Amino acid sequence: AGFAKTNPYYIVQQGKVSELTLMGDSQRLGLLKDISGAGVYDERRAESVKIMADTAGRRARTQELIEEIRRKLAALEDEQRELRECETLEGSRRTLEYVLADREWRTAQDRIEELSTRRAEASAKLVDLQGRVGAVRKG
Repeated sequence: AGFAKTNPYYIVQQGKVSELTLMGDSQRLGLLKDISGAGVYDERRAESVKIMADTAGRRARTQELIEEIRRKLAALEDEQRELRECETLEGSRRTLEYVLADREWRTAQDRIEELSTRRAEASAKLVDLQGRVGAVRKG
């Protein structure tokens, strides 16, 4: 319509007044939106709505990622707990194996000592019997 911030004088060109009077309602509304800046507002508003929708989508995806990370973290915590239990049980198993091996070793040592004593007794008996046999042969 010829309005500008740099021109303080509003001069309407020849034919513009008659053009304004002959315009339809929708054309006048469009011209008023252009003059008032409502068109720029509508464009910026549409851009803002689009940015907000994009942001909402990103936020939803971020929430999904956070939930996925929480699930994985819970699974890892369960695995860590199981690992600790396993390590505790493994320590108990090693202790029991050591006790069992020690008991078997002591039993074997006792058996060896018993057999060694019996062998010494049998050996002494054999020497005694050989002495008697030798004395009987001489005598």
